[in-house]
Amino acid sequence: MKHEPESTPGEDAPHQPAAPTLSDRDICDSYLYLLGRLLALRHEHFDFLGGARWNEIVHRELDNATNHAHQEVARSDAWIAVDESSCTLIDVPKITGRYYTVQIVNSWGETIVNINDRTFPGHPYGPFALCLKGARCMVPGGARRIDMPCRKARLIVRVEIGANPKEAVALQRRVTIRAPGAPAIASPVAMPLFPDERLPGVEVFDTALAVLASEMDTSLGMEAIQAKVRAIAALARSRGARARIDRVVRDRAWGLKPVLYMTDRDWVTSRLAGSFGPDWLSRTASNLFEMWSNYKTEETVFRTGTVSPLDGSSAYTMTFAKQDLPWARVRYFW
Repeated sequence: MKHEPESTPGEDAPHQPAAPTLSDRDICDSYLYLLGRLLALRHEHFDFLGGARWNEIVHRELDNATNHAHQEVARSDAWIAVDESSCTLIDVPKITGRYYTVQIVNSWGETIVNINDRTFPGHPYGPFALCLKGARCMVPGGARRIDMPCRKARLIVRVEIGANPKEAVALQRRVTIRAPGAPAIASPVAMPLFPDERLPGVEVFDTALAVLASEMDTSLGMEAIQAKVRAIAALARSRGARARIDRVVRDRAWGLKPVLYMTDRDWVTSRLAGSFGPDWLSRTASNLFEMWSNYKTEETVFRTGTVSPLDGSSAYTMTFAKQDLPWARVRYFW
């Protein structure tokens, strides 16, 4: 009996059945889909390299909000971890007459829930228990249970500064979190910590299977694109295919830009935010340009479109039609 020699890892094996043909578009789609998750994963790496701790809230100083896109609010943030036996408790103070929200986002950039007086009118403040869906853990009496479809999440607190910054900061610092138990927390998957101006290439597929397994994408209908990611990851182990994948990513994938904004005369606003449904391409773009975006019903940010960029040395006037004042569209406006 004749035995065929085994192929060397990393080399093509011509005697094996040919791999399915994957188009340049398949490569681009797989890369951009995976990039959306990597942007959130990169954020996790950077935060913990900077000293973050699980289930510990950090209250940002107002002075650090200079040139920040959301400097109209006092902001706090934390990384939340839960498991089958441990919930994380959040205590929210009573806040009236000013905007606030406690936003919880999963590791793909999808908002899970906002805690505020609009989402929970019957329980807008007090204790809340973030629990892994299906977990049988003790929830303290009086706490509102919120089930999460994931083990890790990002928490962002925003409290409107308004006319009384000291009061806003005092309220901000009364938001507390604690984990009564000791949740098992998996280390983040290793990845290249790339800057925005130098996105990675084919190397993102080296850990693609581990990245996909690290956190479930709760958006519906992602099976097909994830199957493509796995196929490209397998193909990338071949030297010849690897060079092609890298070339396609750098020549074509980086240039794809989804329709992120809608234009209304001189102003543009995000087309999608916080929840993207099947539009994973817009999610990736949102994660690249505005990580942890919130629902449009919670936070609508308009930017100048056809007019020149705003300049602090100039004074500006906003004019609204009498029949279309801001209060007809939003509850809080600044």
